[in-house]
Amino acid sequence: MRIDHTIAFRSIITIVKGAKKKLIGKKIKSVEIRVPKMVNFLVKEFKKGSIGAEIKDIRRFAKIIVIDLSNGNSILIHLKLTGQLVYAGPSKIGQIEIEKGGHPSRVYDQPLPHNYTHVIFKFNDKSHLYYNDIRKFGYLKLVKTAEMGERPEIKNLGPEPLDGWKYEEFKTKLARRERSKIKQVLMDQKFVSGIGNIYANEIMFYARISPDRLIGTLTEEEKKKVFKGIQFILKKGIELGGSSENTYVNLEGKKGDFMKYARVYQQKVCKICVGPIKRINIGGRGTFYCPSCQV
Repeated sequence: MRIDHTIAFRSIITIVKGAKKKLIGKKIKSVEIRVPKMVNFLVKEFKKGSIGAEIKDIRRFAKIIVIDLSNGNSILIHLKLTGQLVYAGPSKIGQIEIEKGGHPSRVYDQPLPHNYTHVIFKFNDKSHLYYNDIRKFGYLKLVKTAEMGERPEIKNLGPEPLDGWKYEEFKTKLARRERSKIKQVLMDQKFVSGIGNIYANEIMFYARISPDRLIGTLTEEEKKKVFKGIQFILKKGIELGGSSENTYVNLEGKKGDFMKYARVYQQKVCKICVGPIKRINIGGRGTFYCPSCQV
């Protein structure tokens, strides 16, 4: 496997950390847009507003990546389900390959760019940034940096769970949703930013609470366990390089290790009581839990 200087992984926090190291200070020489719908068909506007600009900063709002440019514009990127960002250093153009994996990641197992590469940023130092997406659910938008806070996909986001979020605020927000299922609320980006399906499953197991429990049935102690679980599981995810699944790999082109830690998500047997893991649907998402350990 030929990998060097790659950015292609599921953990958005990890993406931003890696991108800051690799991309800040680079000047965009050209942008190749192979699939116009990825930039909402605004190809000319997107190119005009980004070519010639230098990357000044890279930020994250929940699952949204924001690349701030020197000309007052920002590129907003959402990877959705199967999107990838892959950085290739000048000496690796045409040689980068993504780590092998199961369907659908096997279709990515070829040198870049390939048929699923839809946008290519080329920098003055001859390095490239590729945007790949099998399902084409993701998108890139060019917006004014000063107007970022008013964007609907950002304006309505809930608090960042690892950025000074306090238990009392969490408890107050829960009180407004007493008739909702706890796991579904944790995945609501308006309630709290950045918790995806895998982590929500693991948070519920950490707290030993069934994911279909209504918030109104939770005790004070159980609410505290959920809050503590949010902090613990998200930090563990960052530590282990993300929850790679199917198409997702980490900074070195390898899969993140969180799935090796996972206690219930896509597991057959509970690692605590050795009983069977049950799968149900909550809010249209596959939900895994242990009926014995989670009540």
